[in-house]
Amino acid sequence: MRKMLLSFIIPSYHCEAYIGRCLRSIRILMSQWGVPGSEYEIIKLDDLHHEGPATIRNRGLAQASGEWIWFVDGDDEVKNLSAADASLMVDALRTKDVELIAFNYDECFPDRTVTVSKYQKKVVVDGVMFIKHASGGSYLWNKIFRRSAIGGNRFIDGIFHIEDMCFNLHVIIQLSKIVCLPVIGYVYHRDNNNSISHTNNPQTRIIANEDSLKVYQSLQTLAGHLSGEQRAIIEARLNFDIIAHLYTIFRFDDRRTLRYYAAVYRKMGLIPVRRSHNLKADLFGFFINIFSLFDSCFHPIRHHS
Repeated sequence: MRKMLLSFIIPSYHCEAYIGRCLRSIRILMSQWGVPGSEYEIIKLDDLHHEGPATIRNRGLAQASGEWIWFVDGDDEVKNLSAADASLMVDALRTKDVELIAFNYDECFPDRTVTVSKYQKKVVVDGVMFIKHASGGSYLWNKIFRRSAIGGNRFIDGIFHIEDMCFNLHVIIQLSKIVCLPVIGYVYHRDNNNSISHTNNPQTRIIANEDSLKVYQSLQTLAGHLSGEQRAIIEARLNFDIIAHLYTIFRFDDRRTLRYYAAVYRKMGLIPVRRSHNLKADLFGFFINIFSLFDSCFHPIRHHS
């Protein structure tokens, strides 16, 4: 009996109009790759109780039996490839010491399609280099993970935002061999207005801020378990993301919320923020350091709701 090669894990929430397209694209691609039905599985999990994509993907990982894991969103699709590109992908899947495969993608808007080509040629890097050069972004779906490379890492249960970024960093920082391919392997559709990423009401903002804090606490713990260049890379990423989170709060929330999260990050030792080598981020980081210093003199930290 041949071993299960690939498990597709698909959380499905508010994408009833699109899931058929997604499933068809997977079956067509597997046929093109010459992968028989006995060597791949589609694990579609409906989020009936709104538990969130992190919890649903953890459930999918518990069920998956494939040597490789591909996280696909139910309102997107995998892309049909040329014979040459399909050969590149299959060769990487069949190479024993490859731990992660990353590739390009199409971003499809209602009125246009933009190809995001991060890789112009085949490149092999380790996890530190991959993160250092932001080679693959924070998305899950433009990557295929070897199951053994995931190990015991899981998504933070119950969160709805940036769970993919957190999972990627926890897994990728440990990897030795990542293959980046000049292949457009995925279509990211931006036309589902019911998706989590398109929702920005006040209650969603509260949840997004709470989720961000949980993620950054997790990354701080991760950094504490690392050393050398691995630790430096995660700490640099965490520093930049803290600046970005506080800037988002500055733009979309009230001053009370900004004060609360600045105080929390100060208590965690993440403020004052350091230089990020990004001019806009550094200017806002300077403001945050002054704001936080002034605020700490007059306002003790209190729980924010």
